[in-house]
Amino acid sequence: MNQRNQMFIHFDICIDRLNGAWRTLKTIKEHPGHPLVGSAFRFALVEYAVSYTRSDGPNKERYRLDTRYVPVDFLPRHEHLLASRNQIQAHADLIIFDAKLSYIDHDGQRLVSIGLNNINGFEELPHIDEIILLIEGTLENMYADRDNLKLTLEP
Repeated sequence: MNQRNQMFIHFDICIDRLNGAWRTLKTIKEHPGHPLVGSAFRFALVEYAVSYTRSDGPNKERYRLDTRYVPVDFLPRHEHLLASRNQIQAHADLIIFDAKLSYIDHDGQRLVSIGLNNINGFEELPHIDEIILLIEGTLENMYADRDNLKLTLEP
């Protein structure tokens, strides 16, 4: 398969992933007290970010959705979400946690204490409405470009 067609497939997968994140966030708003809200929210943020992280093609091509589809007013929130995904949601960057370790030896045992910032991954939850609007605006821009991209497909 040629690279142009692979790019279209990646583009379509990005649309699907953004729609999945949108559906999850809308469900969270409908059921705010559900015990799985935290896990669902973290999953939605990771799913949102999938489109903007590297995707490897079958012939070592690399694909990634750029920010041209993100509405300009939402770019700061978009960047913040990607940082959250990279440092908190899908990873545990120690810089963010600012952990301090101490220990003492007592009666032949080592007692360890770790103090760190309380980072639970839900810091973005109060911005759920803005995140939903960000995804809707991005999808709107992508759908507008999708028909043009279809015309570039090659046999």
